[in-house]
Amino acid sequence: MNTPGQHSASSPLILFEAKNAHEEVTAKVVRMMLKYEILRFQIENNLIELDTKQRDQKRQEAIQLRIEGFRTQRESGEKGLPFTYDDELLRREGIRIAYLLLRDATEEATRIEEDVVAISVNKALYGMDDDLIKFATAA
Repeated sequence: MNTPGQHSASSPLILFEAKNAHEEVTAKVVRMMLKYEILRFQIENNLIELDTKQRDQKRQEAIQLRIEGFRTQRESGEKGLPFTYDDELLRREGIRIAYLLLRDATEEATRIEEDVVAISVNKALYGMDDDLIKFATAA
C-alpha cells in the first residue's frame, strides 16, 4: 500500500478488502465520512456546477451521509465493535480528492480514497500510525 500521494501512474489500483466484520464496518463509516467531506468541500467552494435545487439535494445527501456514518458507528459500538477514526485526516484528504475530481483525475482520487480507508482502519482498530503502515507495506 502506498500512502496518499505516493503513486506512480502505472501502479495497480489496490482496493481495501476487510478481513473481518470490525474492519468492514469501520471501512464503511470511513467511506461515508470521506464522501461527506468531499461533498461538503465541493459545495462550500462551488467546485461543482449546481443550480439551487441541485445544491440543496447535494447538501442533504452530505448531511445524510454524516448522520448515517455516526449512526453506524454508534450501532457498531453497541454490538461490541467500537472504533474511532481520524476526522482531520478525512477532512484533509477529502479536500485533496475534491480538487483531483475537479481536474478529472478520478483514478488518483480513487487511489487516495483506498489508501485513506486502509490507513484509517489500521489506525482505528490496530493503533498503527502512518509510519508503521508505510514500513509494514514496504517489507
